[in-house]
Amino acid sequence: LLTTNGNIKMRNLGTSMRMRLKTLYKSLSNKNQIKCQTTNIYRTIQSAFQYSNGFFGSYSSLIPAIEPQNSKDDYLLKFPDLCEKFIKVFLFNKK
Repeated sequence: LLTTNGNIKMRNLGTSMRMRLKTLYKSLSNKNQIKCQTTNIYRTIQSAFQYSNGFFGSYSSLIPAIEPQNSKDDYLLKFPDLCEKFIKVFLFNKK
């Protein structure tokens, strides 16, 4: 579970990003333009929910559905396993 402090921090991070990405935020007109993916771990789902609430604020109609992904299908999390350069350079210190 995400702690109370974690919930607050994620919501604040979303709010902060909304302020930094004003142009992007203002260009959004419907939730079909937005995709929110997480791992299938409950804590990351909670984090995504709080972040989305902070980012979209009073425009709750834009908050996208949160789509948990099975970790075996998640290419972002599997990046180190899939990237040949990462494996050679970072894991084995080879150039």
